[in-house]
Amino acid sequence: MDILIANILDENQINEVKKLQNRCNKIDGLKNDAFLSNELNFRKDIPCFYLAYEGKNLVSFLTTFMPTSSEAEIIAFTDTEYRKKGYFTSLLEEARYIIKSASVTKILFVVESNSKSGDKVIKRYSSAKCNHSEYTLSCVDKINKSINEELCTKLVDANIKENYLYLAKDVFNLPAGEYENFVQHTIDAIDRDAYIVYYNDLPIGIFNINFKDNVSFIYSLGLVTSYRRRGYGKKLLNIALNKAFEGSEKVLLDVDSNNLPAYNLYTNNGFNVEYQVDYYSYNI
Repeated sequence: MDILIANILDENQINEVKKLQNRCNKIDGLKNDAFLSNELNFRKDIPCFYLAYEGKNLVSFLTTFMPTSSEAEIIAFTDTEYRKKGYFTSLLEEARYIIKSASVTKILFVVESNSKSGDKVIKRYSSAKCNHSEYTLSCVDKINKSINEELCTKLVDANIKENYLYLAKDVFNLPAGEYENFVQHTIDAIDRDAYIVYYNDLPIGIFNINFKDNVSFIYSLGLVTSYRRRGYGKKLLNIALNKAFEGSEKVLLDVDSNNLPAYNLYTNNGFNVEYQVDYYSYNI
């Protein structure tokens, strides 16, 4: 076994990982994909990709997603004929060492709910506890734009970045300094946009969109606290959908299984569940 550790994947490596992931997902009946960029990690210099080779063949892969310094989300997959041979364990040990060196003390195993191999891993690490679950939802029904005439959006750039950060801290109850890097990468990326939503010139919410392969992914969508439970949630969702559908035929978003109001909002307005992912917390 030869292990390659990197903080950036080149084009050939990305293609290798995607081919391995597609094979594994097809065999296991899974849909969740690993995020193959470090652009949203709180430090881009920390290695976050771990590749195990036999000869020239990639047979196992692990990635750590670290948008904040509090925890690292881990997704991994191994070619079926190389499972139960220590590949995942070897990659995880390499990752644990590097994560701890960066003062990150907790990992989240990201496991699709119907993953048999993922379930076996969680049983092996018996102290790992289910932290929460997320549903990935999809929508293919475009919204009538007339619904949102009273609202307007502004694309976030360097000039209004601080305004966005101020709103984000209120929307998500974030500690100071935990979101700046995330927002800056969204502004800089060619396939991501961040928006502030205004009602009568007053900022009431925010949302982001990631555009990829004719599919848009809405994330970081939320209202400021003073506009919650006043009927603005559906309007915010609709205006985000309108933006997302400008360049896509399908829109995805994630929702925490514990956030029943948000889940009901989405499923009552055209979204359907694609799959469920469970997050297991493990102290290192």
